[in-house]
Amino acid sequence: IYHDEDGTLEPIAGKTLAREIYFQEGEVGLQMAGNVASGQLQALCILGQAGVMYAEHRYPEALTLLKRGIEMNESAPQPELTSMVTARTHGIQYLEALGDSAGVDSAFADLAALGDRRGLRHTGRGPIIAHWLAHADRFLGRDADAWKGALEADNGIRERLRYNVERLPDVRALEITRKRSYILNQVLDMADANKPERWETAWDHLVRTRGMVRAELARRRLPAELSLDPEVTSVHAAWVTAQKKL
Repeated sequence: IYHDEDGTLEPIAGKTLAREIYFQEGEVGLQMAGNVASGQLQALCILGQAGVMYAEHRYPEALTLLKRGIEMNESAPQPELTSMVTARTHGIQYLEALGDSAGVDSAFADLAALGDRRGLRHTGRGPIIAHWLAHADRFLGRDADAWKGALEADNGIRERLRYNVERLPDVRALEITRKRSYILNQVLDMADANKPERWETAWDHLVRTRGMVRAELARRRLPAELSLDPEVTSVHAAWVTAQKKL
């Protein structure tokens, strides 16, 4: 597995045992290095081991390693901010897997406090924090708060996507959109058959996101009748390039 900066855990090819050994050896090597950056890098190795345990459904071990990784990162001379956020979102996932409601509530408070303390709510990490707080609210049965948080997260990530989609090549823009789709999916999932009053809002969120990406990709392409004109094609390509640099 690998830890993405948005807090999700995604599988990659390879046996988990091999990946566990990889992270363990990395941790030992960094202990021997002893430089300024080794503390936060050791923490990343420990968090990687926690992810392997989670993938193997060894949730108590995953949680123990996660806590150790958080402590090591935050005691380092230069703590890694992304890890501070993602480790806490992983903690919510681990605790939900254990069915530990009190633990999830505590992890919710910890993530919310980190977001406020570090001023992250209005940064690019804000929508990710809002999503996982909503995820925890939903697990704890706080449905109204979860719905409000899910909408906040999706509104925020759509603005970030708009910024990125306008500036990235097609393939990369689509990749970013795919990797952030879990935030919209939470909105759609919460507007199920038992919540018809949410359907219109959920549909609006779906249309806005999908329409934004399609409109941007279409905007980069010339109409078919103009694509055979070399001069027009050259000018259009230069315009697209300039737009991405703005």
